[in-house]
Amino acid sequence: MGPDGNSLTHVRMPANVPEFVVIGKVLRPHGVRGELRLMPLTENPERFRRLTTVFLNRDGGRRPFPITGVKLSPTAVLISLQGIATRTEAENWQGSLVEIEAKDIQPLAEGELYYFEVIGMAVESESGQKLGTVTDVLSYPAQDLYVVESAGREILIPAVPAIVQRVDTEQRLMVIHALEGLLDL
Repeated sequence: MGPDGNSLTHVRMPANVPEFVVIGKVLRPHGVRGELRLMPLTENPERFRRLTTVFLNRDGGRRPFPITGVKLSPTAVLISLQGIATRTEAENWQGSLVEIEAKDIQPLAEGELYYFEVIGMAVESESGQKLGTVTDVLSYPAQDLYVVESAGREILIPAVPAIVQRVDTEQRLMVIHALEGLLDL
């Protein structure tokens, strides 16, 4: 505990939260009872256990689904939703985004970011060289990768402290330590 009685880990709520926040993507059906295999787009897949409803968004068409079950595996989240009871129904939602309403977002621990905060952020090196803009975030078990559009090509930046020196959500700026060879990929 800190001297003021609060725990030492700082939590913050992000600013400018969109009405709906993407927390995953439907990869494919799982089994025959309508279960969906998701790729979580969140630092902490445990959060799926605390939700009661998610929205599936397919091509801009958004529909709410009450959650009836969640199982976590090291590589994916398996989720059962009320109203999707067969493999065929589950296939209909393949590729759709999994969203929550802004009111359901969790506060973040120090150093954590929501994907929507990073997309569109300017990226520059420590020396001030402008490198481009974050266009996407790829999530892998080992680490996330920031996809940076730079002079007509894409650079992949590993989201690790050795490379990402500073992320300023107010200035919308990410400063990276450009290790030798990193920008040549």
